[in-house]
Amino acid sequence: MSHLSIKRLCHSLVATTVALFMCAALCQAAFAAPKDAHADDRGVTVSPVKLNLKVKAGERSKGSFTVINNSDKAGNISVYAAPFGVSDMTYENTDFTTQTTYTKLSDWIKFPRSVYHFKGNEQKKIEFRVDCPAGTAPGGQYAALFAQIDPPKQGGAQSGISAARRVGCLVYGEVAGKTVRDGQVDFGVLPLFHFGGKLDCAFRVQNSGNIDFDTDYQLIATPIFLGEAYDSLDPSGKAFADPANPPISKRNVLPGTTRAVTQTWAEPAFGVYDLSELVNYNGEFKTNTHRIFVCPPWAIVTAVLVLALLVMLCLVLPLHRRKRRSLQNASRAAARAAQLAQDAHAI
Repeated sequence: MSHLSIKRLCHSLVATTVALFMCAALCQAAFAAPKDAHADDRGVTVSPVKLNLKVKAGERSKGSFTVINNSDKAGNISVYAAPFGVSDMTYENTDFTTQTTYTKLSDWIKFPRSVYHFKGNEQKKIEFRVDCPAGTAPGGQYAALFAQIDPPKQGGAQSGISAARRVGCLVYGEVAGKTVRDGQVDFGVLPLFHFGGKLDCAFRVQNSGNIDFDTDYQLIATPIFLGEAYDSLDPSGKAFADPANPPISKRNVLPGTTRAVTQTWAEPAFGVYDLSELVNYNGEFKTNTHRIFVCPPWAIVTAVLVLALLVMLCLVLPLHRRKRRSLQNASRAAARAAQLAQDAHAI
């Protein structure tokens, strides 16, 4: 290779290396977040997350909650009230749009203004009034107080807190007067045999009163034959899927709703148990006890093998005895014939 070729090759390598470095720098600039692109933006929070409020029909009440801008950037935060309810029995889907008999509180709540300006890392106490109409029936009323970050204006520089998101404080209101706490519990059907894996025990609590109440529940498994005792409220129980986070035993039930509650026994051991579901709702205690046989797959396989062995023994042993008896009879007959032959020869 000539000196000129080597020189050209070196120039090409240098040019390629420089181009690669430039591409890497451009990619890093394109995909990495810039310094002021809200990497420290943690949004907004409220305190408390649940607020108990008592009001009287025909009177004005006052309340407040705290809104916190967790970002170091300034911006506007809107506040407003909305109905609070649930859309199914699991209580996993909250409903902040539907108005019912028990969500009129959101219409009674008024703020001095709807938008507040926050400095970076600033928190403000937001006050509101509640104008409860005269003649309002006593009982529970439920609403949510939302704090929502206002999004940046279209076409403007994004110098506010962040894109829009909201957090809420649930308000459990009570209109003074005669409250009715009433309901019932319906237990689910439990199997007689459980073939391993987790066991879900479900029940439903119906609130037919006019105010919410809490329900406490407990699942206790008492071994009758083999097995291991289990108590859902014992955080040291080895049957918990996560001993650091034992199941929560208390659930709230809103008026006019039915709540489905499931208690999971994570790892039932082989054995026979008396399984007791204990529910304390609205100050009333109800128990459901059920006998259950826990048969993991390995126990079923073992039982099948033992049964097959017993069947084989029951079939083989009689044949073996019959064959042995036949051989003994044949041996005796041969001995008798030999004896007769010997006697005949002697004569």
